[in-house]
Amino acid sequence: MKKLLVTDYDHTLLTEERELLMTIPEIEKFREQGNIFVIATSRSWPSIIQEIDKYKIPFDYVCTNVGAGIFDEQRRKIYAQFISLEDKHKIETQLTKIDSSFSVTRFGIEESQNKESNQIIGYKIKGNPEQLIQLQERLSPMLPHFELILKEKEGKLFLNHAANTKEKAIDHLIDLLQISQEQVFTIGDDDVDLSMLERFHGYRMRESSQLIQKKIKNVVKSVRDIISYLSLSASEN
Repeated sequence: MKKLLVTDYDHTLLTEERELLMTIPEIEKFREQGNIFVIATSRSWPSIIQEIDKYKIPFDYVCTNVGAGIFDEQRRKIYAQFISLEDKHKIETQLTKIDSSFSVTRFGIEESQNKESNQIIGYKIKGNPEQLIQLQERLSPMLPHFELILKEKEGKLFLNHAANTKEKAIDHLIDLLQISQEQVFTIGDDDVDLSMLERFHGYRMRESSQLIQKKIKNVVKSVRDIISYLSLSASEN
C-alpha cells in the first residue's frame, strides 16, 4: 500500500545542510517504491522553490503558505484558497482607519498583492502594538472564521483564513489521489504543524515547540528516520 509522507521544511526536512543532502537519496528511493513525498511549509512558492532548486529536492507536491496553495511536480498550481471579496472588504475598510505609518503586506500564493487584488490569502500588519490590539478587537467579531495572530513584542498582526491549514491541504490531496487517511504520515516541529500531526500518523522532531512536545509523543531525529521506518514496515508486510 502506497504511503503519503508530508514533511514541514524549516527545522524538519532542513535542519542542517549535511543532513538534507543525505536525505535526498532516501526521498528518491521512497518515491521509486510508489510512495508520495510532500513538502508542507509556511513559505511562499517563490521562497520554497528556491530551496528545492538549490538542493535539487525531489517532490510530488508542495503545499505553500500554510496550506493555502498546492503545486505539483510539474510546478503547476493545482489548488488555491483566497480570502473572499466580502472578507477582504471588511479588512480593507478597517485598514483605512489605522495610522499611515503602519505597513501592510498582502500575501498571495506566488507574490505579494496590492489592495485591488482578488488573490489575497493573508495579511501582515506592522505598527504600534497598542493600535494593533485595537485593530484585532475590531476585526475579531467581523471575521470569526479567521485566525488573528498578534505578536505584540514584534509589533505584528497576522490575518489568516482558518481554512488555510496544512491539514486541509492534505485533505485536498487525499481526495485528489483517492487514498485513505491511514496512508498519510506527517512530520513537523512547530505549532502550525499541530493539526496535521494530530489528525494523521504524526511524528515530531526532537527539537520542537513546547506545544508540539506536549501533544505529540512519536519522536524522530530526522526525516530520514521516518522514511527508513516506512520502508522497513513496507518490506515486512
